Amino acid sequence: MWPPEDIAVVPTGKILQDAKIDANKMEVELKDVLLLLEQIRLRAQQLKQGLDELRAWIAPIRRAPFDVLVVILGLCGENDWKTTLAFSAVSRQWREVVLATPNARRLLDPRNRIQDSTLRTFFERSGQCPPHIYWPTSLSNAPLATMADLLQCLSIWELPKDSGEVFPNLNRLVIRVNQPHLQPSDIPRTRFPALRHLHCRWGFKKSYGNPMIMALPPLPPLETLFLSTSTDFTWIRVMRECRNTLVALKVYLKDVKSRVDLSLTLPKLKCLEICSVQQEIWPVRLLAPSLEVYTIMMIGTIYGQITEDSLSNVRFLHFFFAFAAMRTWKAFCISYLRILVSALT
Repeated sequence: MWPPEDIAVVPTGKILQDAKIDANKMEVELKDVLLLLEQIRLRAQQLKQGLDELRAWIAPIRRAPFDVLVVILGLCGENDWKTTLAFSAVSRQWREVVLATPNARRLLDPRNRIQDSTLRTFFERSGQCPPHIYWPTSLSNAPLATMADLLQCLSIWELPKDSGEVFPNLNRLVIRVNQPHLQPSDIPRTRFPALRHLHCRWGFKKSYGNPMIMALPPLPPLETLFLSTSTDFTWIRVMRECRNTLVALKVYLKDVKSRVDLSLTLPKLKCLEICSVQQEIWPVRLLAPSLEVYTIMMIGTIYGQITEDSLSNVRFLHFFFAFAAMRTWKAFCISYLRILVSALT
């Protein structure tokens, strides 16, 4: 039997025959052990797969009804549109939920290059839920023409002009271009009948002629307006055209050095934010009887503000001052406290 008593001895005769018999027995036993190990490995895989299936079968999520899965899918899709794809890969049931839920495909962010076929698939399966899209500068604006009637929210670098497409369902529009880009005539109500929220960081281009008297097409009844001022008063004209519907207004004062003889009443305005980076002038007499939140961000100095009557209903008054404006903040706050006292009394 192996091992021998003296391994240094050279096997001969009967010892050699016994050693060969032992080698054959060990070879047969090794094959049996390897076969047994393979069977154990296969059994372990079967147990693991069965355990995973059993845990999935008894998982609480399987008891979630269709309506709950739709809500979960919608919330996940708002954080990352690719979650929809991952969601559909979980199971056949979840994939059916994705395909049967147009709302799951309404949010799309193609900042990473997406094939046109993928875009078309998202839009075709969005059903009656208009999609929300961040359109990157790396993509041509041409495909927007084919989906203009579907969009509900659009963030774009530059609005296509003279293309003739109508956005019947667009509710929110964000223009990201870093220079004055729009003319009021670019956003007529006939082209944007459902537009209620406009975010144009760099405001409107300078108009030819007097913007306060020039003819304009009817504008959408905006409820939220975010813009930067221009050297002329085109932006004031836009505010005046939307004065009866504006609820929130944010204005970056820039290059405003004179006033205009105009009183502007915004009866529904509840939130007003004014920002300045240099010494600026608020150029119009503003009345906002429903104003509740008033925010002023000063890096420079703002001369002239809204009227005293507009502060009577203000519930939240916020001041933000940069270090460069600290010399004037004390007198500024005192003047506003006086206005508040007079408005409350």
